Amino acid sequence: MHKVKTAAGEFQIDEKGLLLDFNAFESDDTAVKMLIQNAGDLPSSEGLELFYIRQKELIDEAGLSQEDYAAIRRQVAIKLARVMLSQSLGDDDHIIEAVETLKDVNKALNILVLRLAANYSARGVKLDLEDKDIDPLSVIEAGSEVSAHSVEIFAGQVESLIEYKDYLEGEIEELMKRKAPNTSELVGPLLGAKLLSIARGLDRLASMPASRIQVLGAERAMFRHLKEKGKPPKHGIIFQHPTISKSPWWQRGKIARSLAAKIAIAARLDAYSDVDRSEELKADFMKRYEAVKKAYSEKPKKMRIIRAPKTRKGRRRR
Repeated sequence: MHKVKTAAGEFQIDEKGLLLDFNAFESDDTAVKMLIQNAGDLPSSEGLELFYIRQKELIDEAGLSQEDYAAIRRQVAIKLARVMLSQSLGDDDHIIEAVETLKDVNKALNILVLRLAANYSARGVKLDLEDKDIDPLSVIEAGSEVSAHSVEIFAGQVESLIEYKDYLEGEIEELMKRKAPNTSELVGPLLGAKLLSIARGLDRLASMPASRIQVLGAERAMFRHLKEKGKPPKHGIIFQHPTISKSPWWQRGKIARSLAAKIAIAARLDAYSDVDRSEELKADFMKRYEAVKKAYSEKPKKMRIIRAPKTRKGRRRR
């Protein structure tokens, strides 16, 4: 006896290709589940040959019309393709999409908070909006006494967006700790996720040299440097790391170079091995960071640039 699973159900046929029994699947979802689970359990080549030789007769004997069988195969094939595509997406893709979503949420939140603050100001609530880093929750709390129904609904929507942002950041943190523990521990989950997103995957990040990682996210500044012959950028998105952003300008390039070198090692460990050396990498970087802070503690003096006098072009008179 041979068992052949199809989109419609399981056919049981004898050595002559005659139908012994047919067990129909309850639904298309059941068919997809069974086909995935039994993907490695293929029927014998003899059984398949017998089934395809007498396929039309076997379908009729099972009580199915050719049109119904074709429709079932089509629906199951579409659902199976969707399931396989969703399973083919790895953590890299989820992290990249989550980072892009978080970027859009932050933009929307900044716009909505400013608009909410304007609504509060129009109703007599005094707000200090001169600070660049405005806390959305403090704005909502400041206008909590405003009783206008439309403004209350607006504030509720902003608060919901803040909660979603916190949830999204938590999801990114979990994904990064699972996918790239060394990079996540070295620079933090969010910054690590942004680096992975710009590089379009952990494997691509791991294949980059440290000098490329150092300026990831500063593509515009780099193109401007190449086109207009200006100063090259010293750092890209890694500027968001507190050891760089909180350091004086003359120390940032050296710290960024050291951090990029450690990120390159961490990314390769995450991509090509299961070894966790995050504590060692972090300690080495902090040692170098302290050395830079000590060696270059004083602000360098500006060098005076002496330019050569311009010579007049043209024919010399005799």
